Amino acid sequence: MKKYRLIMAAALSALLLACGCTNKAVQNEKPVSVVSSPVSKVSTPSEVSEISAIESTVVSESVPEPAYSEISSTASTSSTDDVSSESRNESLISDTEQSVEPSELSQQEESSSDDTSQTEPSESSVQQEESSSDDTSQTEPSESSVHDLSSDDPEDSPVNIEGLENKYFVKKLSEQELKDFACLYHAVVNCEQKAEFSHDVPSDQLDKMMFLLNYDCPELIHVSGDYMPYYSDVYSEYVTGVRFTYHMTKDEYQKCREELETFRKQLQENTRDMNPYETEMYVYQMLFEQTVFDDYAARAGSVYGALIEHRARCEGISKAFAWCMQSCGVECLTVAGIPLWENNGAYAGHSWNIIHLEDGYYHVDLTADNLKNYSGEVTVPLYGFLNADDEQVRRTHLVNDFFVSLGVPECTSDLMNYHKRLGQYIGSDDNMQNCFDIILQNRYHEGENTQISIRLDTSDTYQYFIDSWEDWFEQFRQMNGYSPCNSTIYYNDVALTVVIDIRTV
Repeated sequence: MKKYRLIMAAALSALLLACGCTNKAVQNEKPVSVVSSPVSKVSTPSEVSEISAIESTVVSESVPEPAYSEISSTASTSSTDDVSSESRNESLISDTEQSVEPSELSQQEESSSDDTSQTEPSESSVQQEESSSDDTSQTEPSESSVHDLSSDDPEDSPVNIEGLENKYFVKKLSEQELKDFACLYHAVVNCEQKAEFSHDVPSDQLDKMMFLLNYDCPELIHVSGDYMPYYSDVYSEYVTGVRFTYHMTKDEYQKCREELETFRKQLQENTRDMNPYETEMYVYQMLFEQTVFDDYAARAGSVYGALIEHRARCEGISKAFAWCMQSCGVECLTVAGIPLWENNGAYAGHSWNIIHLEDGYYHVDLTADNLKNYSGEVTVPLYGFLNADDEQVRRTHLVNDFFVSLGVPECTSDLMNYHKRLGQYIGSDDNMQNCFDIILQNRYHEGENTQISIRLDTSDTYQYFIDSWEDWFEQFRQMNGYSPCNSTIYYNDVALTVVIDIRTV
């Protein structure tokens, strides 16, 4: 006899809550404490004044990489007042409430024989269950659809997962796990309410697969982190299927998917002749210049929110970056963890990316840059975590244990690091003034407006540079006979990165 129950995997729920998505048995959401843009400061020749990370000036000439051409969008920017439950009211239901057996099971289902325990209830009882469980779901795209691969020949069942070759975690699944994952994936793509496995699956394996649907498949913009597992027995640790929750109706999803497909084609056309690094720079600059950091936008945690509505939090921004890179044939994954610069307790959460370029994997954290905080604001990117290695990132980011258990790739190379690649990195063992002079000689040309991004290796060298750069720059200008100019510094004490903005008088 089939039983239904809800349980909560506490560690996984905490991670999903922290990162802006929810887990099974989460019905009401509360605001997520997500990373805000790190603090930047500005100094002028006459004064030093603190500004927020998003109060800066757009940089174009400082990056010797192909500039992006803006991809048009037919979608209008969403209002911050139109906030979905994806980013609001993420409160956890108590374990006692979750363990209660659903009362909507019909007498016909209760009296069903054991040989029917692996099948869904009758159509009438399913409809009754759906109508009574409205409080546990947001929007149900279809009436009673169930995805069932039990009748399929496993040898003949195609996986057909979009961009599988560039999905780091999904492609590491075993053959059987991948087939089970494909069952869930295709059910979600088709907006079906339920999916049934062809065999019993361990419940922790379902947790893992549902998590990968959310984080390793950024194209699934409509599925929620809420889900209801169907257990083979009330005391069993095995499940026979799962019931999904969606953020959109099927029609809404199809419309958004079409918009994203149009966006994808334009992106692929614009980057057609670029190598992976150039494509990365294009996507990074595009997202930086077009996206407003917004914790509470209606689709703040999705690719659609970041790319089409241009408002997103760290989860949506990192998923959008991964989706764009995967669309261009570059392996890129989204990871989540704790921002060590935040002091928000257990529920502080953050998402960023790991990308594969040439010789290895690199961390990319676009959200930790100086993103806009409102439309029309002009900002300057510092590229502090563009292709960073593990050593740099460990100081400020802590990868969640769940991702560690999945096998996050090591990032040990600095060959493709933005600042080291350009020779704009200063270490504590270097003569800092000499290094600054060399950077200025290579980048600054009299009569031209110039922006130069520089990264320091420690907090001490970073602070020393901020305290000394004006004197060093004035000595450089006089020694070379350059005319007076205005100079400003933007800096980010999380990434230990500065941008020197030099303007002609």
